[in-house]
Amino acid sequence: MIRENYKRKQKNGILYIIMGLSFAFIGAACMLLMALTSINSNSFSLISKLFLLIGLLIAIYGYKMMTLLRIKTEADKKREMVDKDLDIELQKLDKLREDGIISEKELMLKRKKIMDTRWG
Repeated sequence: MIRENYKRKQKNGILYIIMGLSFAFIGAACMLLMALTSINSNSFSLISKLFLLIGLLIAIYGYKMMTLLRIKTEADKKREMVDKDLDIELQKLDKLREDGIISEKELMLKRKKIMDTRWG
């Protein structure tokens, strides 16, 4: 589930980067066209600067989306590993109780201790 979500979000991030860079390229091309020719229109200058700015912002947003998701996914993996370890510990305790090695009171104390380490 996490890996599928990661792939879908990564594709969206790449699309944002491509779209943003396209906008930035159009804005830069317009500014270059104005510099090479004798076009002195204030509105054309403003529009080209807006295209450049918006394009860069969209590309940065796409990059951050991919980076933040990557960090979140690594944290989820660590949390899953801790949860698996806790499950294994609890299963071991249940097995010890079934075998009669520890009492019900000891089982509850150790179980509480394990739960406190996870949820503080």
